[in-house]
Amino acid sequence: MKSIKSILKIAGAVMAGLGTVLVVIGFLDEICAGVKKLAACRARREEMKDYAD
Repeated sequence: MKSIKSILKIAGAVMAGLGTVLVVIGFLDEICAGVKKLAACRARREEMKDYAD
């Protein structure tokens, strides 16, 4: 019974760690999406400067 409890404890810790990793990956995805939007906005702004000149 002790070994089953130990295994469940380890499995719980692994799952908690996995959840943390998934949250971090989610934040990284959001950051990447923001960077892509920013790059697109800057590119559009540069295009607009070309038309203004």
